[in-house]
Amino acid sequence: MKNFASLYILFSLLILTITGSCQESSPVEFGVSVDFNESHAINKDVYGVNNYVATRPYYTNYAGFIAKYNDLGKPLIRYPGGTFSNYYDFKTGFSEAFEGGGKKDSLRETSINAGITKYKLDTGGEDYRKFCDFVKKTGAEFTLSLNIVLHTAEENRELFEGFKAEGVEPKYVEMGNEVYNNSYQPAIPDVEKYIEIARANMTVLREVFPDVKVGVVCPSHIYKYESFLDKVALGESDRQIDWFNKLQNEDFFDAVIIHMYSVLGLDSDTPQDEYYPYKEAYKFCISHADGKFEKTVDAMRAGYPGKDIWLTEYHIRDYGLTNYGMRLSYMGGFFTASFMLKLFNTPEVTVSNWHSLVQWLRFSNTTSLLPDNYDFTPLVNYHLFKVFKDPVSNSDYVVPLALTGMKKYQGVGEYTGVYDDMEGSLFYSETKASMIIFNKLEQPYTISEENLLEALSGLDEATLDSCREFGPSESMSLDEALNSETAYSDIIISAENGYYTLNPYSIYTFSFSHLTRRADLTIDK
Repeated sequence: MKNFASLYILFSLLILTITGSCQESSPVEFGVSVDFNESHAINKDVYGVNNYVATRPYYTNYAGFIAKYNDLGKPLIRYPGGTFSNYYDFKTGFSEAFEGGGKKDSLRETSINAGITKYKLDTGGEDYRKFCDFVKKTGAEFTLSLNIVLHTAEENRELFEGFKAEGVEPKYVEMGNEVYNNSYQPAIPDVEKYIEIARANMTVLREVFPDVKVGVVCPSHIYKYESFLDKVALGESDRQIDWFNKLQNEDFFDAVIIHMYSVLGLDSDTPQDEYYPYKEAYKFCISHADGKFEKTVDAMRAGYPGKDIWLTEYHIRDYGLTNYGMRLSYMGGFFTASFMLKLFNTPEVTVSNWHSLVQWLRFSNTTSLLPDNYDFTPLVNYHLFKVFKDPVSNSDYVVPLALTGMKKYQGVGEYTGVYDDMEGSLFYSETKASMIIFNKLEQPYTISEENLLEALSGLDEATLDSCREFGPSESMSLDEALNSETAYSDIIISAENGYYTLNPYSIYTFSFSHLTRRADLTIDK
């Protein structure tokens, strides 16, 4: 009898578990509305990529690379990269550590040069003139990450005039890359020295390119560490806090630059056998982004009023995690695409660069330069980024969606707030609109076609033309699909009985046409 009672309890728990699972997986209806008065002009340069090709077996002016770049719709491109830009000697095409740098900098110089010489020893290393050729062939607009650590302002004049002689001009120039970090102290002792160097370089730059926009670097610690802004408020002092505070007293620049890498719940000393599955690490990423992005932007708005914000690098923070490939997986790319949506929804963010285009292009093992017309295999990050291509190119405005009826999730790690399961935006022009909705977690949802059309009631009329579903591959288990670097599903779906179903970890693009904006609707943001 006792055994029977135990079996009965176990059976009851099993039934509850199964029932709960079924209930959890049953679609939940949600609603959407749009307040067109919250619209702002779309910043199309948020659709941008970082691109560090120096250690790759090709140049940007290769026909094979150009084909893939053009296919993305010619996004804003960053040159010559991030950290590499602080070591790049444009005169030689190779890497050189700055004077006074420590062992880490020497190792970095050696490592970078080993990568360059492996493929480009006989072709001039990373020759910026090949990049100029790429710009002329494609019409690409670019951000120049300037080396202010190794070169003086007058030395950089040679680079500016070199670009001009080639007939190309940067649209934006960054004064260094993350030079607020302690490792750059021998070259740039403090923020006062940084301001002096940045001013000198800007003076020379504007003599060659009068209209170029200039950004200065702001410590990424604002986003990286939950405690940073608290320390600022308490009046504490260190290199990064002083940098953040004293830069606010200056007004010679157009924009402040920040990098945002979202945590995985892991750090560089985590043993490999304790690494989280990607889906679990992803939960840390979205918690960080949902819990800290707005706080970071608010701090920058308050500290640097009227200045643009450039996010010239963003992705997951996986540095030091050996053999942890989440960055290139569907899960890592899906997170980063959802993060880019936040950037489009933020008017002050005018430039961003997903890190990094070269990581999305797979090529065969080689010890020499690839053929000029090499056909790269794009990874899933490439396709996730490209989801935004048409909505961005076809739109003049963007507005966040108001979503109701969805569930909330409990954040993890340092960000334990309660956040939305979904988020979305409407990208639109006078004649077309794209409503993009991310279902960020495992709960499926439904929405009526009627509600989607009602959401555009701020327009005189609209026709719902199609719904594109971009999601994990359906040819394997969900976990396998989320871990994959190459597999995905990209299909057009139809409403069933007037309703669309939004599946887990998927992006939905509802396309509308025949729009006529109401005469009383004005957008002057």
